[in-house]
Amino acid sequence: MAQIRNRGTNVWQIQIYLGKDGEGKKKFDYETFYGSKPQAKLHASKLEIGYKTTVGSSKASVVSVEDLLCKWLHDIQKEIEKSTFQQYERQANKLKDIMGELPLYTLNSVIIAERLEILGGEGKAPRTIKNHYRALATAINWGANKKYVARDVMDGIKPPMIEHVTRDVYKGSELKLFIKIAKIYKHYLPLKILALTGLRVGELMGLKWGNVSNNGVIKIVEAMNSRLRYLKGTKTKNSMRELELDAETIRELQEHKKRMILGGKAEDNDFVFQSNDGECLRYQVIYKAKEKVLKKAGLHHIRLHDLRHGAGSLMLDAGSSIVTVAEQLGQVPATTAGTYSHALRKGGSIISLL
Repeated sequence: MAQIRNRGTNVWQIQIYLGKDGEGKKKFDYETFYGSKPQAKLHASKLEIGYKTTVGSSKASVVSVEDLLCKWLHDIQKEIEKSTFQQYERQANKLKDIMGELPLYTLNSVIIAERLEILGGEGKAPRTIKNHYRALATAINWGANKKYVARDVMDGIKPPMIEHVTRDVYKGSELKLFIKIAKIYKHYLPLKILALTGLRVGELMGLKWGNVSNNGVIKIVEAMNSRLRYLKGTKTKNSMRELELDAETIRELQEHKKRMILGGKAEDNDFVFQSNDGECLRYQVIYKAKEKVLKKAGLHHIRLHDLRHGAGSLMLDAGSSIVTVAEQLGQVPATTAGTYSHALRKGGSIISLL
């Protein structure tokens, strides 16, 4: 990054770090500027951009934390999911604000820890702070592989502890009431399927008729990004699975398909639940439908994703094994055990509880 030093009235020396030469010695460029300090800063920024453009992709263009974050984002953009990249981009922008000007050669765990403390001072949630820690650690690890920065500069830095949150889910009687009240609303069926199967919302949104059999077996082979509405692969390999519906839900799904056939919207590549434009049903539509049901039923608030947690908890309460529940939810058993360790085992099935 450019350094500006006062050398007299309206006289400034601009120093720009250019990286290291073949012998490891630091290289700088100097220029004298005449004018106000704001003008000097603007000129220094232009000079810096010019040097980066000239140097191109050489290591000399990666001299600060901001440079490192920009290079990292550019490098990973085509390798990760769009929503994940956007999350990294937001985190990187915040990291640029609090430490972007730091030269890479000055980095150590003490300096980084001091800058990261700014996040806590801004009142950000521990999970948000932890995500920023992880983003920086990922970027630095990438930079270490490229020989831009030492790999150990974050050694000893620990992100904040995240208290485990037990999600509030409905008991069997509450879920029964939820489904009963949902039946009076237009989007009853997607809400019911979410509640009974534990599907992720994106899996429901991305479900197509070609993956629904006449006997009520649904195959989860892809999912919809619920916010940006684009199809993607399943969250994990375990998420690819087949689920069986109960007899009542099968009949309801068959009636739904008949209505879709009349509208010419039940081809194999058509979404099972659609918006008026033929695209998948929007997350906000499902969310608003859930809110209407909760208000009408007088039930306490839960998130849409808590319907998934509720399905897992009820299955365990009904006596299903960890392995069975993991297969239903598309998880590995260890994840299921950690998430639902509070659930009781009573015997029966989720359908019988309703």
